[in-house]
Amino acid sequence: MALVHTFLGTWEIVCCTFEGKRELSGLEGIKFRLDDTSDITWYNDLVSPLPESKDCGTFCESASVLFSCETFDVHEINPRLVFGAFAGHSIEFSTNTLTPTDTLVLSCENWYAVECKRVQDNQAAGQEKQLSFGEALQESYFRDVMVKSSSGLEYALHASILRLNASIAACA
Repeated sequence: MALVHTFLGTWEIVCCTFEGKRELSGLEGIKFRLDDTSDITWYNDLVSPLPESKDCGTFCESASVLFSCETFDVHEINPRLVFGAFAGHSIEFSTNTLTPTDTLVLSCENWYAVECKRVQDNQAAGQEKQLSFGEALQESYFRDVMVKSSSGLEYALHASILRLNASIAACA
């Protein structure tokens, strides 16, 4: 029998708490979609910038792992969502229910408890501005890999596009 849950849909991070205290994390405003194929889609054009004074060390590493997650799995015992990444990383979030309605709290041990609200289907999920891959390359949006050519030119690239290209090349 299939596990019944209501996690599917689009969620927006509204606040984060750490050890019971609300903190400005930089995650506020980020939206993500959990779909019926267990994929996660991140919408990050509305991301709040991190406060300049914030020491980003451990947080940035954790956030980087979070945003690399592309899939999720639901576990019934001690209700939780496990976000998984292509690189083998996973983040386990406990939750108090398998059937959230308008609010979802995802708690990760030794990290934030992330409070999310459901985004209605008729609301924009993000990407309010049309994304152009050419502009993304020129402006170095979301770059996470730097490649240097033999002539000394440096190119800021996107690991997800490189992985996609490697997958296509393997099929050819």
